Amino acid sequence: RNAILAITEASTIAENIHDAILDLLDAVSEEQTVILIIDDAQWMDQPSLNLFQRIVAWLQQHRVMVVFAVRVPSASMHLSEEFPSGKLIRLPALTREISATLIGVLLRHRTRQASDKIVNWFVDIGEGNPFFLKELVGQWEETGRQDESHASLVAIANQRLLGLSRPAIQLLHTR
Repeated sequence: RNAILAITEASTIAENIHDAILDLLDAVSEEQTVILIIDDAQWMDQPSLNLFQRIVAWLQQHRVMVVFAVRVPSASMHLSEEFPSGKLIRLPALTREISATLIGVLLRHRTRQASDKIVNWFVDIGEGNPFFLKELVGQWEETGRQDESHASLVAIANQRLLGLSRPAIQLLHTR
């Protein structure tokens, strides 16, 4: 009986969160077009997929566009099945050369200068993902540290999370 009550409460909370997100999107999209970019969408769980199915159905009458970015080809096929009205656009990883050029641009106005060895390290660890490259360069610029074995992008994410406000952290813990 307690398990059924807990499931019902969780379902009600999820429904309220979904409604609040739709209300927020509705208010903002009345003023301007909204683009939601969901990066690493291959990690979405079923409740998140349910939410975005509601958003996608709802957005047909609103100025909102949803972009799902995935790094695993099989995940894009799964999302195509979940959102059949969507358009699939494949963006390959950046080449090593383009990654190095992006790093050069990111470092152009920085106080630190990166050696070729450090640039190659960024390229190797970033695996052609511009977001990872930007985060790696920013982390290196802030700390001056480079881990030769492998950078922990989790550590970078955790450091960013530490800068969030208490309500934002609580929202991330809500399921």
